[in-house]
Amino acid sequence: MRKLQITEIMLQTQAEFQFPVPFSEAVLTEIVKGVCMSSVGPFINLQDVSLSSDDELFAYDLTVPMFNGSAELFIDPHNVRVTFKQVRNGEQMKVMIGHLLPLLKIAVRHPVRRNAVTVWATGIAESVEAYRDYMHQFTSQGQGIVSGGRILISQMPEWSGEFRFATEKWVAHDHGLFLSSQATTEKELSVELLQAMGGKFNELAACETWEVVVPQKTPYDA
Repeated sequence: MRKLQITEIMLQTQAEFQFPVPFSEAVLTEIVKGVCMSSVGPFINLQDVSLSSDDELFAYDLTVPMFNGSAELFIDPHNVRVTFKQVRNGEQMKVMIGHLLPLLKIAVRHPVRRNAVTVWATGIAESVEAYRDYMHQFTSQGQGIVSGGRILISQMPEWSGEFRFATEKWVAHDHGLFLSSQATTEKELSVELLQAMGGKFNELAACETWEVVVPQKTPYDA
């Protein structure tokens, strides 16, 4: 098994509403008030919060940046999205999940058709040789192929969902990989579900002969 040291993770959750929500029913003022009173409240600059509304029906969106722009809550008539960027270690992941689920409870006020959790990660192979060995299955085919990747799709029947996992070259590093995944489910997001998704991410990375290593802390976080 080759080791892949993760350097950065970006996570986005998306709660898709069953039906579009008109502006008059979006209760955005209540949501923003609740968010500001939550655990992320101290990390919001109120001057950065913005609401765009062109009419009283479906032409609106709310954006609440958090943590100096490294996280964001976005709401429009179709969905609620929460994004966390620049997550670099296990401790930050715990903090992120600790904020994420309470934030969704505040922001999701209407019936949801589907939840999606998307994760993007960059990682560096333990050696140039390990990277080249993985890529050999693609480059050995000729046709001028210099790198490649794979898409794997797995069922998550216990969560009424599906998990999609993909690999490709990370162009910012000579032996780096870019990993992406998306889990979809009809169920409400929970700690248990996020843990199951993390386990599935590691399982499918292992199918590609990679052991994903997330540092507990980065040197400058010590």
